[in-house]
Amino acid sequence: MFESWALQERSKQVVAGSCAMAVLLILVGFTVQDWSGPASAAPAGNPWGTLLTAAALCVEAGAMATTAPSSDGLRLPFQAAWGLSSIGWFCGFLLHQQFFQIGGSGAGTSAHDGPPHWLLVLAPTCIGVGGLWLGYVALVAANAGSWLASWPEFCRNETILKGIFGVWTAVYVCTLLGYISLPIIVVANFKVVTCIIISLVGVSAKKNSWVVAVVTTFTIAFLIEHFSPKPFSTSHTFDAVALINGVLMLYMAMVYGLIQAVIYGHGKYFSALGLGVEGGPIDMTVRREGCCDQNAFSTQPFDAPSWQKAKRDRICTNFTRNCTGLF
Repeated sequence: MFESWALQERSKQVVAGSCAMAVLLILVGFTVQDWSGPASAAPAGNPWGTLLTAAALCVEAGAMATTAPSSDGLRLPFQAAWGLSSIGWFCGFLLHQQFFQIGGSGAGTSAHDGPPHWLLVLAPTCIGVGGLWLGYVALVAANAGSWLASWPEFCRNETILKGIFGVWTAVYVCTLLGYISLPIIVVANFKVVTCIIISLVGVSAKKNSWVVAVVTTFTIAFLIEHFSPKPFSTSHTFDAVALINGVLMLYMAMVYGLIQAVIYGHGKYFSALGLGVEGGPIDMTVRREGCCDQNAFSTQPFDAPSWQKAKRDRICTNFTRNCTGLF
């Protein structure tokens, strides 16, 4: 029903590792819950589950930033988007680790009256801006593969896209800093719009399996955030925020996988994007069918699967030897 999930080897490792870590953390969260349901709400501050998942998200985004494509047009925004996300989650880790009691009772802070304002602002800013620009990366990658031919012209113009996402970023940051007053639902829906953009790009690029995974994980995280199910909502160890973070790890892995699938999913555009092919140089010699075979030197399709198989006897081993087969 769905097309292949095929990715480059490094991308496969990142996605598989992220999913495995996310599932492990979520399972731990379910294991440590008090399913009888404590009567009192969780204390101020956050339990260790939030600290642990914030650290895992930081590492996950950082690993994704290291696998940027070699194309000049994609490398910088790809690295910047995932790098900002990693910095944002690191700030979140610092907030929970340094300024709040972890897994303890009481509502005080450990050594300060509260976290510094800049850290409170930097965490959501980096995470939000990084997420916004993943939409830009997805659009540019899809356009390079000619997947957006039926989209409006402005969606295929990188200069216009940079302007749109630049304005979007400025509005988002100014809202967080308090310079612009927008309804909270508008700010909250920024991430919904980003998910919609990435999903539409995936549909246009025929990456339907990735789109389903992206939408599913985003929906689960969205529902948990809005309904805060028990006993996570009252847990003193692994609360609803930690559960959301665990699902966000899966969501990030799916978004990353979709974008990488768009970038590398069509060999026709490797050269246009300046991307390399893993596994070493392609063997372009022709399998020997017989010295007198008139089709021995017929042009082969560039993606012929037979090229990736083990070498057999060849008519030509290089461009300088006699190609009669009489070696």
